[in-house]
Amino acid sequence: FPEKHFTFLEKYCLDCHDADTEKGKVNLEDLGFEISTLPEAELWQKVLNSINSKEMPPEDKKQPEGEEKANFLADLAKTMVLARKSLSDS
Repeated sequence: FPEKHFTFLEKYCLDCHDADTEKGKVNLEDLGFEISTLPEAELWQKVLNSINSKEMPPEDKKQPEGEEKANFLADLAKTMVLARKSLSDS
């Protein structure tokens, strides 16, 4: 998963989902961009689902622009497909 997307997470997610806050018991601050374990894959899948369903960011928070959101989700979806394949092979 491209590290360029850390800016997206920082801008729209880390106010509520960092080590200090952990809303919903979710800390994205230390989540690696290379998905190598099932717990990492599960958390990234949760991120993908939450943003896709417009559950996150909440309506009262700053929302990502269409193209910015689409690029993030497209890269994350591709990464999840590769991670699933890699993790299922092991």
